Amino acid sequence: MGVAFKHKMEAMAGAGHQPVLLCLSKVRLYLKKLVERSLPNLVVLGYSEIAPQFTVRAVGSVGLGDEG
Repeated sequence: MGVAFKHKMEAMAGAGHQPVLLCLSKVRLYLKKLVERSLPNLVVLGYSEIAPQFTVRAVGSVGLGDEG
């Protein structure tokens, strides 16, 4: 993943947030393998893994075009 992605995750952690990469369940394993070397503590979850009693609040987002 790009430098911008890593910087966003580190900034979130520095602000006291637990960074979580939320994605389609089909690609969760692939994304985890892609980021685990550079961000080993990043939690990668599929949408279907979020229990209904929890509310997700986006504090940032990344996309394929994010470069840095």
